[in-house]
Amino acid sequence: MIHRVDPAQGSWRSKVRVYLTVFAYSTSGYKDIHANGLGIKLIHKTADTMFNIGDPRRAFHYYNTYRAQLNPATCPIIRSFDIPADLYDRATGQAISEAQRGKLGKNNAYNVDKERGQNQFGVHAKLRDEIEQNGRNLISYVDASQVAAVSRLATNGKVKDVNELRRQLGMPTETLDFMAPMRGAHVVTPREEASHGADLSRLYDDLDALIRATSLTNRLAAKKRIADRCVKGNPGYYGDHIAPKVLSRNVLNSRIRELVPFRDEIGRAATFSVIPQMVNEEYLQANARLHADGQLRAILTHLAADLQNLANAKSVLLRGGQNLIASNQVTLREMQMRDKCFPGSSAYYGPYVSGFVARKNPAALALPTLTLLIQAVQRAAAPAGIAQSPDETYLRDVTAYAATIRDKNQNLLSPWAARQSYQILRPQPVVTVHKPKLSTDDIARLKREAAVRKAALVPLPDQDPF
Repeated sequence: MIHRVDPAQGSWRSKVRVYLTVFAYSTSGYKDIHANGLGIKLIHKTADTMFNIGDPRRAFHYYNTYRAQLNPATCPIIRSFDIPADLYDRATGQAISEAQRGKLGKNNAYNVDKERGQNQFGVHAKLRDEIEQNGRNLISYVDASQVAAVSRLATNGKVKDVNELRRQLGMPTETLDFMAPMRGAHVVTPREEASHGADLSRLYDDLDALIRATSLTNRLAAKKRIADRCVKGNPGYYGDHIAPKVLSRNVLNSRIRELVPFRDEIGRAATFSVIPQMVNEEYLQANARLHADGQLRAILTHLAADLQNLANAKSVLLRGGQNLIASNQVTLREMQMRDKCFPGSSAYYGPYVSGFVARKNPAALALPTLTLLIQAVQRAAAPAGIAQSPDETYLRDVTAYAATIRDKNQNLLSPWAARQSYQILRPQPVVTVHKPKLSTDDIARLKREAAVRKAALVPLPDQDPF
């Protein structure tokens, strides 16, 4: 499955933002992007170039990695530029999975790191050059201490504090030391980040209780709970990374007006920490659903062929052919279909389709009715060509969701409340397949199925989709 969403932005949704993190400014030998007038210039081109499209969250994965290396980067840069939305669609609309390159060739864009985030693509040389020719408005994000120095070179384009990008994502900017620690030079797994987010969430809730306490008794109880959870071995322990930092900040002796911004920063850190696990879960669940749907479509295609063979035999019989032979052909096709409804058959339809065949009893249908049934099965077997959830009101990417959390709440949502709302409004990966022409009835049916799947993650519908 291709993990791709629509990141178009700007007036008339005409452009898409592309990101690439570089170790340092380079003129040769290492990858980089320079401003070239209003356009861009790629430095040190290679046969395959990786771009992160539309989701700056992934740019920080490499930004943090470069800073944590044995020989760390002193000034890593997140480069960002615009490309036309139609170029993005052409470039990635027919993308393949990285694992398919051996069979399908290297002349396609390919999707990488799918379980880590959407819109991570590698592109071949021709497509890379087209992106370079159409790239505009280079922005370079660097640490605040580096902005002045990096701005001196016009080839860096517009230079901004990297915290601006963090704010766009709803990330913390003042409590970065509370984010999940690196494991050496590597970013931890989404599961580990989510576990860290759970620790931060407990701290958020405890700080919130302390801030909202209206009596001395409640305030002392909230302080005691925070103090207890800073001691290893106690229930609800904040963890080895968080507890020492809470104590070093002297949180228990801070004034309420100082705790409010600290609480909100912890909330942003907690929410951002659980997003990688959410993306990972969504991709794996959508992939499982797609796999199940693909199996069903293959079975339905096989069923449509069997039904067509039955209809052909009936047609010969009705045209007055050799009645005995034609009658035997009808009986043979009927018996073959019945055999495939039993689990022991080598061509078993499966429980869902077998039950459908038993209910419809195709052998007893008149030829016109059988023809309509074949058409319905063929429509159900055809790739839908729509998102797993076609509701356009859904949030389309994690970045938009994080920004929504930031914009909607003066008092930030509890991170786990945010997680629950995300599960309801989760963005769904888009399955990029051919789009057949759909009738009004087809579209209505697909939307009904999507509504069922949104309510409960079932790989197959409970009722006939015909």
